[in-house]
Amino acid sequence: MEDDGNITRLMEMTSSGYSVRKSEETINFLQKENFNLKLKIFFLESKFGISSSDEINLDCDKEYVDLLIENENLRKELSDKQEIMKNALHAIEMLEEEKNVQQIKSAAIIKDQNKKIEDLKVKN
Repeated sequence: MEDDGNITRLMEMTSSGYSVRKSEETINFLQKENFNLKLKIFFLESKFGISSSDEINLDCDKEYVDLLIENENLRKELSDKQEIMKNALHAIEMLEEEKNVQQIKSAAIIKDQNKKIEDLKVKN
């Protein structure tokens, strides 16, 4: 079974010194694959009004189910990317605010230093 091969591959990678990042990538891949299979089962059951214990005609409208799965995957991907964009926007806003604060502080320091220079010129 393909899942057994993936699990074996994951165990081999983690035991043979693969990095945590590679392991996370494999886990993410397996989670997406699991999600796709669950969606496929759900749509097949919904379309034919059967439970998972009933036999499924494997020659059913595969293209339709694949499109539904792709649609759900794209929706999930869009949602994830919207969340990333929201977080990026928040980070940009915080950086802009920090930049403005630093500009105000810099302007105050420059003004103070210019005043000190003028005071020294007047004394001399």
